[in-house]
Amino acid sequence: MINVHAYSTSDFYIAVCLCCLGFSIEHLDRTNPNRIVFCFRGNSEEIENAVKGYWDNTLKLSPAALFAQQKLLKSRLHSSL
Repeated sequence: MINVHAYSTSDFYIAVCLCCLGFSIEHLDRTNPNRIVFCFRGNSEEIENAVKGYWDNTLKLSPAALFAQQKLLKSRLHSSL
């Protein structure tokens, strides 16, 4: 069975990479006023493999897509404060 709420992280750059890879943010958890947690939905195994690739430095992402997604995600964070 695939876990729909598959992964949560407070690491902004992991969140950017996951968005670049096509994973959807389910919601932003703002329970802690000092930290935002990005909650992703999708296949938990695929997300875990992507995060492993992030830490292993083996992810292949377009720099233009990465910076565009970073800008988009920052905009989303600041617009929903």
